[in-house]
Amino acid sequence: MNMDQCVERWEMTKKYANAIGIDVHRWPAYQAKKEEIMDPPDGISTRNLQHDYIAAGALGNCISHRRIWRDVIDKGYRCVLVLEDDVFLTNRTWLMLPDLFRLIDEAQEIHQKAWHYVFFRRNAIRNVRDEKVWSMSPSGHPVTIAGPSWGTAAYAVSQAGAQLLYDEYSEFKWPVDVQMAELEKRSRDFISLSACNNDEFKSLCPENVLEYTKEEKGTCGGSGTQQGGRIAKADLKRRYAERDGVEGDLKR
Repeated sequence: MNMDQCVERWEMTKKYANAIGIDVHRWPAYQAKKEEIMDPPDGISTRNLQHDYIAAGALGNCISHRRIWRDVIDKGYRCVLVLEDDVFLTNRTWLMLPDLFRLIDEAQEIHQKAWHYVFFRRNAIRNVRDEKVWSMSPSGHPVTIAGPSWGTAAYAVSQAGAQLLYDEYSEFKWPVDVQMAELEKRSRDFISLSACNNDEFKSLCPENVLEYTKEEKGTCGGSGTQQGGRIAKADLKRRYAERDGVEGDLKR
């Protein structure tokens, strides 16, 4: 997933992919404008915002991931690997992917559940040691049923997962990765797995993912999710009330 102006990032991704013979497909990231925050495309609502504020860049990021999930649904893909444009999987991770997915698919029979999402990079917000094992990885480390985690830079999503997430993100409540963690907290139906070295866990899973250097990122060095202006939660509520002609206690 790549913004149009971030040419250096896309060129770096192609360079890494070509070096190991991997075909990658560029997904153009949607760049939302501040004036779209109250009227997002694709039927998304921001009325129930829970985060302290909403940035246009974060809304665009949500729209971009959601459009990928819609594409997975429409084309009937069994599983898709998604990478944001500042990371790439390590060679070790690419090599183990076929066996990894075979093992986690086989484990569905044991657990009598289908998986929805696989983190290859995450920031766990609870103790990883409490996570239950789903299967083993070809690397010899356990694949776990992930506790609440932030992480949408490198992941796999199944057909069922794409449908669940597409429906979930019809409302923008938090930035994409935070909303993912909130979904994990409240829903036992959402099965997210971690393919990191969970028994020797390191934040952001550097064994799986390479983050581009400042030089490799080129002119797009900052976070796209903070671009394009923002509206605070209280101000957004006030604006909706004014537009709807609603009077009352806006502090509630």
